[in-house]
Amino acid sequence: MSRSAVVLCLLCAFLVLSSPALALPTVDELFKMMTEKAAELRTMQGDVNVVANSSGYQRKGTGGVVSAKVYKDGKITELYFSSIKMVVKDEKMAVTLEVKTINDGRFVWQEVGTPTSPLLRVTKVKVDRHLSAGADCLLPSTERIQQLRKQFDFKEIAEDVMDGGKVYVLEGVARAAQPNMTKVFKVKLYVDQADSFTRRVVSYDETDKEVSRFELTNVKIDEPVDSKLFEYTPPEGAEVTDLLDQSADQLPTVDELLKMMTEKAATIKTMQADSSISINMPFGLTTSTSTWISGSGLGR
Repeated sequence: MSRSAVVLCLLCAFLVLSSPALALPTVDELFKMMTEKAAELRTMQGDVNVVANSSGYQRKGTGGVVSAKVYKDGKITELYFSSIKMVVKDEKMAVTLEVKTINDGRFVWQEVGTPTSPLLRVTKVKVDRHLSAGADCLLPSTERIQQLRKQFDFKEIAEDVMDGGKVYVLEGVARAAQPNMTKVFKVKLYVDQADSFTRRVVSYDETDKEVSRFELTNVKIDEPVDSKLFEYTPPEGAEVTDLLDQSADQLPTVDELLKMMTEKAATIKTMQADSSISINMPFGLTTSTSTWISGSGLGR
């Protein structure tokens, strides 16, 4: 290599090493980008991973989440659907729960059941009284972003890598105790640098111990989604709790609701009920009915 070529290579290396790193956006700038991207979004869908530890219970689950915007009469309505299969356990037992959450534009429905039982518990609350405490915290909503700014004081921004892509890490401390956010003192948001959408939300208690972690992967943006996902009618026989007249701070937290479900499932010795199953097969709709019986107390 010629002397002039060596000098040129050294000069290029010096310029690269001496160039200042790109400045990180301020908190205000990042939230502005997040809000603008959320306003442009039409649909989003992806896979969800959930890990939570609280009230002596550990929760781990996987599933999917879908969101969409409906434009009608000059008004935007945000809809979403999530379905998560979750294992809830403590030192003595473990129960598998199937949790569905549906925002139909007017109400937020949450259906909780177990794979081995036809018994379902359903709660219903008005959209404007629902507080995000589940997988929907990952969905880009201008209203939800504004709520985060009000609930937490964000001051620090860092960088990290998630699933091979660069993310901004926003850390915020709770301004005050929030209803339905038991023990949450601090939160971290992992925001994708490419599209400004949140990929991970981690919450901590006052001792800096992790309380919950929600992650969104395999994200698809502005692709067609099934509108029927945002329609919901409680199945026949479901136990429905109407929370329309309760304020947000009177509603049970997600942990409290899952704890009630877990404790109730652990105390049942036997159960029997009539069940109905409908399956869409390639050759048409197949429907069957049966009598369901199970329990640890059989034969005693």
